[in-house]
Formats: sequence, structure tokens, C-alpha cells
Amino acid sequence: AISTSSPSAPSNLSSSPQLTKKYKGQVMNFLASEETLSKYPSEFVEKNKARLATIIEYIKGDPENPSDYWIDLGLVKKTFDNFIGARDAWEYAKLINPQNAVAYYNLGNIYGMYLGDFKLADKNFVQAIQLNPYSDYGYLGLAEFYKNFYKDNYDLVDEVLLRGLQSIPNDPNLILNLAFYYKEINDKENAILYFEKFLKLPDITGEQQGLIEAE
Repeated sequence: AISTSSPSAPSNLSSSPQLTKKYKGQVMNFLASEETLSKYPSEFVEKNKARLATIIEYIKGDPENPSDYWIDLGLVKKTFDNFIGARDAWEYAKLINPQNAVAYYNLGNIYGMYLGDFKLADKNFVQAIQLNPYSDYGYLGLAEFYKNFYKDNYDLVDEVLLRGLQSIPNDPNLILNLAFYYKEINDKENAILYFEKFLKLPDITGEQQGLIEAE
């Protein structure tokens, strides 16, 4: 569901004329409403206000490149449940660098888990995977989205994780998530298969081994 705690702020109010031509989202230096900020320790708020100001200075020096500054801008806003501001920053990051897989992943997360737009969430997660198929975070994010939010696609969780393993064989996070998914749907045979695959990985700790053997 869409969060009702997300603050709103005027759009297109950046102090830089160069930015106003392109960035039309929430004003850059708006962190969150005063009511929201009052719920956090003052030192934490001031630290993040300073961080936000620094990011904005970097952006003003080079508004279109790199888009990573816009990723950081969104992360600071999201820290205070400012989901609209985070979305706007990440949409702009995507606009100026369509190859930035992190922007798509973050948008998938915020649309699916905070703003309740499942179609946009799905689209962005899929694009993140296409842009960076050799990192596990896109597959894990999409699988979690299907498992916990977009329940119509719950039965596609294993398909997503298996696709990830085709690109990244022996990835421990994908294997373990697959094992627990099969356990959850009571597919004991496949659950055991992937728990055993995890146990054969070379870098697991003794604690991990004990926990998985118990499973």
C-alpha cells in the first residue's frame, strides 16, 4: 500500500536554472516534513542534512554525470521515509544514465514495497537484471517482491532464482533463498537438494553449516 507518511513538497524548485530544465521532481534539499524529522534524534537529522547538502553541491557541479549522486540523494530521502523524493531522484538517475542498474533496482524496491505500484516495480526489477545479470541483488529483489508483495507471481519465485543461478552458478544467496522457498511451499525434495548444494560451497562458516544441517 502507498505510505501516507511520505511528505510532499513543491516540484521544480531547484536553485540551479540548469537543473530546472531537466529535473522536475521534489525539491532537492527537502529532506522530510518537520513532523517526520521530529521523530529522529537531532544529531542524526543534522548529519543527514549536511550529507544532503554535500550531495547537492556535487550535483550542481555536474548535474547529469555521474548519476550515482542522484542515487545517493534518493537514499538520504528514503532514510526518512520520503518515498516520493527518493523515487524522483532515482527516476532522474535513470533518465540521465539508462544503464545504471542500481537506479532500476531501487525503483523496483520503492514502487513495489512502499508505493504499491506493482507493474512499475516489476518492470524496473526486470530491467535491473537485464542490465546487470551477473550480480545477485536483482534476482533476490525480484524474488522477494514476488514472494512478499506481488502474490500473483508467487509461483515464479523459483524461476527467478534459477535464472539467477544460470548466470551466477554457486551463488550462496540464490541457493539459500531457493532452498527456503522450496521449504516454504513444502517441496521437501528440492529444499533438501539446495540445502545440500549450499553445504558443498567452499566458503561457508561453521555456524552456517550447523544451521543448514539443522534445517
